[in-house]
Amino acid sequence: MNDRSEKPKLVIFDLGNVVIRIDWQPMFDLWSQVSGVPSNDLQQRFQFDENYEGFERGQLSARDYHACVCLSLGADLSFPDFVAGWNAIFQDTVEDIGALLAQLKDKVRVVAFTNSNEVHHQVWGKRFKEVLTHFHRIFISSEMGLRKPEAESFRHILWHYAMEPRETLFFDDLLPNVDAARRLGIHGVLVECPESVRSALRETGLL
Repeated sequence: MNDRSEKPKLVIFDLGNVVIRIDWQPMFDLWSQVSGVPSNDLQQRFQFDENYEGFERGQLSARDYHACVCLSLGADLSFPDFVAGWNAIFQDTVEDIGALLAQLKDKVRVVAFTNSNEVHHQVWGKRFKEVLTHFHRIFISSEMGLRKPEAESFRHILWHYAMEPRETLFFDDLLPNVDAARRLGIHGVLVECPESVRSALRETGLL
């Protein structure tokens, strides 16, 4: 923020590895068990490619993306096995994040913005319901048709709340997303550990 004495009016949290811990290894291990393809091979072949991004924008159905994944991995996965592995990435919530959000929501508008897809949404929306209730709203890329780090995705949220970039604080664990927010004038913070969040909140006067 240009004026650090001005407290943010909107705080945007990414979900993955900021609120909910993500680990992709269990996905590869499960797919390896059912396909017979070594886990390391699956990991090397898997790509966060245009099909992955299309799935996160809601442009591909789950079954269409399943077909794309099987083709790129060279693995014969049934749709139920694909879904089971796909959802195995979710672990637990980040330490003390629930208490932090509960404290923060009484001081400022707190929302989440996640690059996600219809299959994952069905899982994290239920499994982590308690901590997610602290958010005023959760913006999901597959519902918006926009994903980070696209500038328009951030503009959409700012427009929704009639906020200026300088009034907004954004937390994400991926530098390209943080850099994209910063280019718009949003105070973007790269989350490398839970203390990254608390430190930025103290710096901006919210803790």
